[in-house]
Amino acid sequence: MSAVERKLEDIKETIVSEVPNDISISDVKYEGPELVVYTRDPKKFAGDGDLIRRLASKLRKRITVRPDPDVLSRPEEARKKIREVVPDEAGITDLDFHADTGEVVIEAQKPGMVIGRHGSTLREITQQVGWTPEVVRTPPIESATVSNVRNFLKQERDDRRDILERVGRQIHREEMSDDEWVRITTLGCCREVGRASFILNTPETRVLIDCGDKPGAKARCRTSKCRRRSAPAHRTSTPSSSLTPTSTTRRSSRFCSSTATMAPSTVRNPPAI
Repeated sequence: MSAVERKLEDIKETIVSEVPNDISISDVKYEGPELVVYTRDPKKFAGDGDLIRRLASKLRKRITVRPDPDVLSRPEEARKKIREVVPDEAGITDLDFHADTGEVVIEAQKPGMVIGRHGSTLREITQQVGWTPEVVRTPPIESATVSNVRNFLKQERDDRRDILERVGRQIHREEMSDDEWVRITTLGCCREVGRASFILNTPETRVLIDCGDKPGAKARCRTSKCRRRSAPAHRTSTPSSSLTPTSTTRRSSRFCSSTATMAPSTVRNPPAI
């Protein structure tokens, strides 16, 4: 058993000890930074509005509760009950059920009315049908872009969940280095519009954050060799004596690349959710 699996087992034992005896926990998984708890009693889980808050405070993790697929009501019955629970003024335009995760995506013109005060309507939906509701806003203007993006997320839902599970295991694995530092290298977007790109380095990871395009840029090579070739013959270069280079930052009128290294004492820990 790996360290991640042992940690999940410990977390599951902690959750079982905290929840009432009449609520069963069937599985616990990581999905990215979140902890997903599967239960065969989603209605009882939703009946205690503070239970998830207490678990999140004790475990110091963001928790999502999903029903076990075996205890879900049929989509036809759930669709009718959801429309009975949610006020007509909310303007529900679509209901999309995902049996693999026990989630129902509710698309509405007024998401706040679907959520209710402090999530009361969402808890009532779970109590009535067992499905976990996820609310999205109906676009005020019909948009093919929004529709295509949401359809793509539906089609790639399984692959997306697999990726999140792998990332979650990597986040919660054992540390492989005793060194603690963070280095951020900017590759673009500094003193210019577009080309957002940053590299985040730690002793254990290297992450490319964003990889944007420059608006209005022509498709041509931007290397220094190509720029010298395309430069006019009468163009004169700037004397080297007028430049003031630094060890960590190099800037020009169109390009910027810099590197910053921070010790652990300068990086604040994110608050627990």
